[in-house]
Amino acid sequence: MTGVLRVDEYFSDVFPFSYLDGNGPASLDRPNSMLLTESTALLLFGTEDAVGKTIRLDAITDYTVTAVVEDPPTNTHLPFRVLVRGFVEPSQLSWNSIGSFVYVLLPDPGKASELSDYLTDRFERENPGANGSFSLQPVRDIHLSSGVMDDYAQQSDSRYLHIFASIGLLILIIACINYVNMATARADKRVREIGVRKVIGASNVQLKVQFLLESLLTTLLSVPIALLLTSIALPHISNLLGESLEMSQLFDPMMWLVVSTLIILVSQAAGFYPATLMARKRPVEVFAGSRSFGHTKITLRQLLVSIQVSIAFALIALTLLISGQLEFIQTNRLGFDTDAIVTLSPQGWSQEQFAAFQSEITSYSAIHSAATGLPLGLGWMYFSWSHTQPEDGSTVEFASVPAGIGFVETMGLELIEGRTFTEIDLNADTPPLIVTSAYADVLGNGTSVVGSEMPSGNGGRIVGVVKDFRNDSFKSNNKITVLRLTPDMTRNAVVRLAGGQLSEGLTIMESAWTKVSPDRPINYQFLDDRIQAQYEAEVKFGSIFNVFSGLSIIIASLGLFGLAALTARQRDKEIAIRKSQGASEMNILALLMKDLSVTFIAGIAVSTPLVWIYGNKWLAEFNEHVLLDVSILLQSAVICLAFVALAVVLQSLKAARANPVVALSWE
Repeated sequence: MTGVLRVDEYFSDVFPFSYLDGNGPASLDRPNSMLLTESTALLLFGTEDAVGKTIRLDAITDYTVTAVVEDPPTNTHLPFRVLVRGFVEPSQLSWNSIGSFVYVLLPDPGKASELSDYLTDRFERENPGANGSFSLQPVRDIHLSSGVMDDYAQQSDSRYLHIFASIGLLILIIACINYVNMATARADKRVREIGVRKVIGASNVQLKVQFLLESLLTTLLSVPIALLLTSIALPHISNLLGESLEMSQLFDPMMWLVVSTLIILVSQAAGFYPATLMARKRPVEVFAGSRSFGHTKITLRQLLVSIQVSIAFALIALTLLISGQLEFIQTNRLGFDTDAIVTLSPQGWSQEQFAAFQSEITSYSAIHSAATGLPLGLGWMYFSWSHTQPEDGSTVEFASVPAGIGFVETMGLELIEGRTFTEIDLNADTPPLIVTSAYADVLGNGTSVVGSEMPSGNGGRIVGVVKDFRNDSFKSNNKITVLRLTPDMTRNAVVRLAGGQLSEGLTIMESAWTKVSPDRPINYQFLDDRIQAQYEAEVKFGSIFNVFSGLSIIIASLGLFGLAALTARQRDKEIAIRKSQGASEMNILALLMKDLSVTFIAGIAVSTPLVWIYGNKWLAEFNEHVLLDVSILLQSAVICLAFVALAVVLQSLKAARANPVVALSWE
C-alpha cells in the first residue's frame, strides 16, 4: 500500500489533524498502533467501525487501528493514507541513522539558527575528527526548494514557477502589442467619427477616455471567454503538471483582486497608444481626405512587432533545445540494458525465501534471471567515499552498491575482465567486489586490478571488471560505482524478463511471489519507467514550453497579420499606381515583405544572445548534455520566418489583388 508513513507518538503534536473516531491525540502512544484516513478506512472496512481492527503490513507485523482521521488536503506537505507507530525509538537513534526525517516545532522560528549551531557543535563533540553541519528548513519552503534526495514530500522547483510566470507575462505583452497594432490598423475607418466629434466640441481628453473605455470593455468581455477556456483546459493542464488544479482556486478573493488589477493595467496599457494617436487627429486633416496616421508612426509599430518576433523566436529555440536534451537522455546508453527489467521490494524476506523465489521463476524460459541488489540508474547506493590520489592530490568519488549473485547478468552489464559473483564468494574472507573500467583507469596504474585489494571504502577484493555504466541521473556527477557482494540485503531485487514474453513472465513472477508471501501482494515497477521518472520535471517543463511556444507563435502571427494589414492600407495608393504601371502580384508581395524583413531580422538579433545565455545556463544543470549550436538557432529562425511569411503573404496578396480604381478614387 502506498501512502504509509512510519512515525513516532509526537507526530500529531507537530502535524495536527482532525480525529473522526478513536483515541484522539493518544492514538499513537502504544507501539504497533495505526491511524487510517477516512477514505482508507472506507476502502478497507466499508461501513464497519475500523477502530480496533488489525492490519498486517508487509506480511510481517500486525498493527491495531486506534483512530480514523480526516483525509489530508491534496496540497499537503506529507500526503498519507496510513500512519503507523513504527518509527525507530529515540534510544535506538544514532548520528549515523539513515532513512528518516526529523521535524522540529519551534516556539520561536527566529531561533532556528541557534538550534542548528547546537546540533553541529554536539555532533563534532561526540564524533571527534568528523566534519558535519546541520541546517533547518521551514516546511513551507520544502515543496519548492527542498534539495533533499529521496524526500518523501512532494517537491517542485521555484525556478519553473518564475520561468512560467515570466513566459505568461511575455505572452500577455504580445497580446497587448497585437491590440495596439489592430486598433491602429482599423483607426482610419474612424477618422470621420473623430473629426465630427471634434467639430461639435469634443476635447482630446474626452476622446482618450472614450477609447480607453472601449479598451477596458473589450478586456472585460474577454474575461468570460477566458474563464470558459480555462475550465476546458484545466483538466489537461492538471494532467500535464501532475498537480491538482481546480476552478474554485480562481474565485479566491485575493485572486480576483489580482485579476481585477491585471484587467485594468492590461486594458489601459493596450489602449493608451491608439487612444492618444486617434485623439490628436485634426478635423482639417480628416475633411481634407487624409486617412493615414502618418508614416512616422510605423517605426514604433515595427518596434513592437520586433518584440513579438523576439519572444516567439526565443520560445521556439528553447523548446527545440529542451526537446533535444530530453531525446539525448532517452537515447544515450547508460551502459546496461534497461529493457524488460523489473524491480521488486521483498522487504522482510530471508536469503532462503528469495532463493526459493529465484529458483521458482528462473526455471521458466520467460524469466532470464533474477538477483538481489539496488537497481542501477537511479543514483541509489549504500555508501560513498572519496579517495585522494597520492600522485597529484586529486580526489576521486566512489559509490558502493550492494549486489547479489547474478546481479551483473540480470542488469546486463558487460564483463571485460575477471568474473562475476559466484557461490564460492559467499565464504570469502573479504567482501568480493566488481569494479568498472573507470576504476581500473584511475587506480590500476596501467595494470590489471583483478585480485587486488581496494585501498579505501571498507576494503574488499576485486574479482571482476565491467564496462562503465551510469548509476546517477544525467544531472549528477556520476561516481565510480563499485558492486559489493551483499547476499543478505534482500530488500531490493531485480528480475529480467525474456524478450517478447513480458506478460507470461509477469504472471510467473506473481505466482512465485504468492507462494513465498501469500499475505502480501506483489508490487513491481519496470526499471526504464523509474529511470525516466527522474526527469519528470524536465519532461513537464518541455511540454509546457511546447504549449507556450505554440501560443506565442499564434498570437505573434495575429500581430503580424495586423501590421501587414496596416502597412497595406497605408500604401494602397502606391500599390494601385504600381499595378497600373504593370507591377505583378509577386512584385507587390516582395515590396511589402521588404518592409517587414528589417523587423524580423531585428527581432532575431535581439533575442539570440538571450537564448544563448539562458539555454547554456539550463544545460549546465546536466553533467552530460547536447550543445546549443547554430543549427538550433537557424531551425528556430526558419520556423519563425514561416509563420511571419504566412501572416504577411495573406495580407499582401489581398492588397495586390485589389482593384486600383478603388484606392485612386479618393483623389
